[in-house]
Amino acid sequence: MLVLLVLLLVATSTPALAGSFRASYEAPAECPDRAAFVRAVEQRLSGWRHGDDAGAVVDREIAVSIAKTGAGYAGTVLLGDAQGKREVDGTQCESVVRALSLVTAVSLDPAAG
Repeated sequence: MLVLLVLLLVATSTPALAGSFRASYEAPAECPDRAAFVRAVEQRLSGWRHGDDAGAVVDREIAVSIAKTGAGYAGTVLLGDAQGKREVDGTQCESVVRALSLVTAVSLDPAAG
């Protein structure tokens, strides 16, 4: 009986892995780094994990690029599937990274946000 209870608790307290993604990331030095972007995406998702190992098999490939513009920063995320490309711009790089992390999370799991 105790073993059954322990198994039931473990099964209900461990979220199922929804999927995995890998993000390539290019941004100016003054912007948040790749690890900050990945953390921001993972904080919005339940059960998704970032596949950091280049040889790891992942469900989704994400490519993020941010460039400095005259008015601030322009960011692009390529979602690697039929959803295509999303673009965001803003005066502060941190806000562009936050917006791109939200776009990425919602593309991975529409219930995220």
